[in-house]
Amino acid sequence: MINKILYNSVGLGGTFDHFHDGHKSFIRYAASFARELTIGVTTKKMTLSKPFNKTIEHTTIRSKAVKNFCAQERINAKIIELNDIFGPTIEQKTVQAIACTTDTASGADKINEVRSKMSMRELPIHVHKLLLDKEKLDPINSSRIRTGEIDREGNVFAKILDKDLILNESQKNYFTKSQGKFVTQPSTPNYFTCVVGDSTLEQFVLHNWKYDLGIFDGKRERIVVNSEILNMLKIDQKVISPPGRISEELSLTLKKWVGRDDFKHIFVYGEEDLAAVALILLLPLGSNIYYGQPNQGIIEMKVTEGLKHNVFDILYN
Repeated sequence: MINKILYNSVGLGGTFDHFHDGHKSFIRYAASFARELTIGVTTKKMTLSKPFNKTIEHTTIRSKAVKNFCAQERINAKIIELNDIFGPTIEQKTVQAIACTTDTASGADKINEVRSKMSMRELPIHVHKLLLDKEKLDPINSSRIRTGEIDREGNVFAKILDKDLILNESQKNYFTKSQGKFVTQPSTPNYFTCVVGDSTLEQFVLHNWKYDLGIFDGKRERIVVNSEILNMLKIDQKVISPPGRISEELSLTLKKWVGRDDFKHIFVYGEEDLAAVALILLLPLGSNIYYGQPNQGIIEMKVTEGLKHNVFDILYN
């Protein structure tokens, strides 16, 4: 942190999606050497090439998050919308310097290239190192939040699945309660559809409902059954996960599957129920998970930040 006013006005920009601790650190950094910030928030057209862009928040939501943070921190800032990487940086006497992060430095260099071609002086560039997640391994960024890897504070959801996870009675009781809503047919997800349980998977196959991953154990209410429908499915992976736990083997298989399309069905020796819990932590925001409740029907869980946090907190404590 510089902590010395060097410029009257500094420009910075970004998507600022799912406003997180990395964004806060970046804005604080720029504010440490400027009397005023001009912060550009990208419009929708600039987000279309980003990974998992269907769950990028609307421009007004992202702009409001930036504005609220600056007000809370008493940072003098003007929030504008960006339709390109340049914004006001190629206008005369608008900003005196550029703040960027290590992954947007090329954009800052491009701005100076254009300024030079326009016979304008190049702007000083101040680069902020990206904030790392809680495991100190990878940067906190919005793409990782959308893919479901981390939360806005940098907690790594999958970390809790690095070894066999044996649930205590309190955790078991929590997961016997519905974590979604009853549906008669699946809705269209932004990303993946995963089905857990023999009865529910049978319904998907019978109705020709689209799904990306099916997980079953050859039992109904812990009683072995012979399903002609499920017997016809190609099993791509077999894993062991005893009752009352999420085995490391199951977690590793699910981690391997996310984002791939080269296998579709997992058979579990033991019980498959808790695979739904692991999937909540592993799937991108906007995915759907379906499982059955005996004598009641199919439950749909939409993967949201809130659901991930609830599950993470229950398993972590």
